[in-house]
Amino acid sequence: MSIYLSKKSTVLVQGITGREGLYHANRMRA
Repeated sequence: MSIYLSKKSTVLVQGITGREGLYHANRMRA
């Protein structure tokens, strides 16, 4: 399950650029 979420998050982050992507990625992981 966590692997699925991780892959999904990676795809979403790749759709967003730079610091915005990292910011949202960290919020999703929290």
